[in-house]
Amino acid sequence: MNRVTKEAPWKKITYMLVFIVAGCACLGITNCFEQKDFSYKFFQTMATAFLVSAPLSIVLSIQSGNSISRILDHVFPINKKCEHYGLVDIEKNFPLNDEDIKTEFIHSKKFYLVMNDGKGFISSNNALFTERLSQKTHETNIILLNPDNIELMTLLSKRNHHDEPYYANKIKGVISYHIDMWLSKDYKVKLYLNDVYNTMSILLLDEFAIISLYREATGIGEVPHLVFKKGGTEYEKICNDVMELCDKSKKYKND
Repeated sequence: MNRVTKEAPWKKITYMLVFIVAGCACLGITNCFEQKDFSYKFFQTMATAFLVSAPLSIVLSIQSGNSISRILDHVFPINKKCEHYGLVDIEKNFPLNDEDIKTEFIHSKKFYLVMNDGKGFISSNNALFTERLSQKTHETNIILLNPDNIELMTLLSKRNHHDEPYYANKIKGVISYHIDMWLSKDYKVKLYLNDVYNTMSILLLDEFAIISLYREATGIGEVPHLVFKKGGTEYEKICNDVMELCDKSKKYKND
């Protein structure tokens, strides 16, 4: 039979003071970093956890006998899971305003973009692509849906209530306006055309992988963009996924 041992009041007060001090210390450390830095976000999150956990744990321990240690058992496993997977951020868009991500976008030796048509993303970030592509030693790989796959184009257009040639025309427009122009300038660009529907958008850089899922319902809706850092288990899985996708896709040749 399990028994819950009640902690002495002085222990609860000591725990609370320790975590309040730790929270204040984390807040102080955030001043050493810029707001966009991962370290700033990390210590800010830790400060919140400490400062919220301290008074909350006292209230809960009084009401139900829960101790601070039990609350932390529920708080810190999330951080451990994030560390295991390498999850460092969640954004509502691809975080290209973040200095680390922006630098990686421009300077990664190998770059992979996986999307259905890619028109909006490439057009919105054309200046970044131009800056990246001007460094001709860097390899840029783009994987889009195959516009000549009539069955796939019909299915995608039907799913999103567009006329049948809608997506085929968008992709062909990206190829003629962006890809062909880049290739004509001898930029190191490779285009792959996928005959299978992409289930997510992927931006794969040397040190980061960012994914965003598509909504099941029709239309465009805001989705979380998950940022994984190299070293976590998910980065390698995404990398392997993209490499396999390239192998199975048709390579575009500029005639």
